Amino acid sequence: MLYPKYHYTSIKNSVMISGIGRSGTTLLGKIVGSYEKFEYVFEPSIIFLLNALLLQSDLDKNIVVQIFRTYFAEDKMLNYHLGRGYNIRPSDDSCIFNMKPYSDVMDRVMKVGNAKNAINIMTQLNSRIAFKNPNVYTIIPVLLEKIPNFKVIDVTRNLFNVLGSVFNKKWFNKRNLQDQNCFTSWPYHDIGSNMHIPYYVDIKKETLNFWNNTNDITRNVFVINEICSLKNNFYKFVKNYSYKNQVFILKYEDLLKNSDDKIKEISDFLDAKYSETTYQKIREIDNNSRKYNIKTILNNCEEKIKKELFKNNELLGYKKTF
Repeated sequence: MLYPKYHYTSIKNSVMISGIGRSGTTLLGKIVGSYEKFEYVFEPSIIFLLNALLLQSDLDKNIVVQIFRTYFAEDKMLNYHLGRGYNIRPSDDSCIFNMKPYSDVMDRVMKVGNAKNAINIMTQLNSRIAFKNPNVYTIIPVLLEKIPNFKVIDVTRNLFNVLGSVFNKKWFNKRNLQDQNCFTSWPYHDIGSNMHIPYYVDIKKETLNFWNNTNDITRNVFVINEICSLKNNFYKFVKNYSYKNQVFILKYEDLLKNSDDKIKEISDFLDAKYSETTYQKIREIDNNSRKYNIKTILNNCEEKIKKELFKNNELLGYKKTF
């Protein structure tokens, strides 16, 4: 099948921000989304779906890229340049005014008359798309292989603090996972469990019984370990297939301590320029990262699962101690 030229050009040089949930991807996404010539998409649902389908089936990679290209070219790039589809809710992290000045947004709403005008502006600006999705390490190799100049910024964070933040959110606590409208980490395995099981959990016979009967803390640690396994597989892929120049690994702690230097490194990696909003976002970075009483939390974690967390944390370059 043939597609309009802008379907291809609008996703060249696109950027993905990945990481384990609660690792700082939202903070970084707002900064990258504020760079000049960037359009930013906050956790597009199509990526979660495609990642799940790739993880659980032999979905053709070319079909994945066709869906990706059409979604971002039509639903995002084209509509954004027409001033459509922006989130204007001030309380949301994805609010457009976190990335663009009000005047720029209103210029598009009031002055861009039709799709042809929008495509011309998109082409003249050499606009680029950036998006962030946590916990989706299966789709990234496909995008690296198939999309010209595709780049990834993967955020890591000390897993003890990730655990504290995830547990505080109660995403994988029994009560939430029994909710029929649970929206965390969908799609879910359909295997008769009395609690939702996120699609990226590797299902085995013993897993179902474990998932239903373990305590909330152990279940939260288990989920983090499962995502770490996928993350480590992604790192091996990058190393083995020479995609190092397309992947930037950022420690969240370094971003907090050395904000100016790290944001400059990222802009150099992306060949991107700051906007006035970028400078504002850098000034807003809070380096007083929240601390959690991890020792108390892990007191109630099953020993085998806890040891795996320590091992994963060490693989990511963090100390074994709290």
